[in-house]
Amino acid sequence: MFTEVDEVRAAVAAEYHVTEPSAVARSVAYELHLWIDADLAARARSTGETRRRVAVESFTDWWYNSWTTEDGFRVLASGEGYAWKHLLITDDFQSWVLIGDEVHGAAVSTARVLRELVRERLVQRGALMFHAGGGVLPDGSAVMLPGDSGAGKTSGSVQIAAAGGRCVATDRLLVLWDAEAETWWMVGLPSTTRLASGAFRALGIDDTRRLGQHRDNSAATASGSKISLTNGEVAELIGGGFVSGVRVDRIVVLVADGSELPVCAEAVDPLSAVLQHALVPDPAYRTHWLSPGTGVESAELLRDTLRGLVADVPVYELRWTPSLHCDRATAALLVPNAEN
Repeated sequence: MFTEVDEVRAAVAAEYHVTEPSAVARSVAYELHLWIDADLAARARSTGETRRRVAVESFTDWWYNSWTTEDGFRVLASGEGYAWKHLLITDDFQSWVLIGDEVHGAAVSTARVLRELVRERLVQRGALMFHAGGGVLPDGSAVMLPGDSGAGKTSGSVQIAAAGGRCVATDRLLVLWDAEAETWWMVGLPSTTRLASGAFRALGIDDTRRLGQHRDNSAATASGSKISLTNGEVAELIGGGFVSGVRVDRIVVLVADGSELPVCAEAVDPLSAVLQHALVPDPAYRTHWLSPGTGVESAELLRDTLRGLVADVPVYELRWTPSLHCDRATAALLVPNAEN
């Protein structure tokens, strides 16, 4: 019999985590067991009535109430910022139970929990978070795209996929050194992609009324003029999908400076160009909220890691005006002349 949980599982698989496999993704092992049962959720909440509670922030203004049960289970109950009421329960921080009151809103929240579990494991292994997009170009090379808000990270990454490549990330991206393979990996964890009207026009899409049917229903994520699309919707629109993790072949820092013509050139100061887009700590996403302890990320470790990254991977800057230059020709702009 097709149950509500089956419906959520199908939506997560088909809409939010449409990705090709990668060696990095396969190295992350968690269990997440999903239940949609309002009575069970109520009983789980009751275990905290006489326990000491601690407020835990997972994202800016998104809160959980946390406590430890008498038999040693850690419970996180959704609070302010979350429209979908749910609880996360674990006794070892490897196997988790996710309990929701209702099926509506469950898919996007489940996808977010999966993303956060993977992010937590990679950060524990030394990965660094960046304000960056990224993709695999049609020629097979992979490019990381750090940049400020409005620099063209999301639209540029989507245009790479539209041109015959693959999208890795659209706004947040993890970079990890693999000592065994002597390789820098970039790992993207998008569950939704937010595009503005200009990005849709550049993709040749004029009518967006049917889009965003799976958009995030959390109260804290009003996106203004942008529409949130699932990975499945993006893949259907552009004919290209996502890959979860790939080797970093080059870094192109996006700089939206109003240039009339786009110019991609070697970065004068590679370390500074990349460092300003590192999110350590991330001002929005909280690190270690799904861990036994909190921990502190080291600024010096960040610099040491980035020195290794920019020593191994060439760094360029693309100065452009995204509203003028971000289109199907974007992929060609991300291959500097010296490499052609």
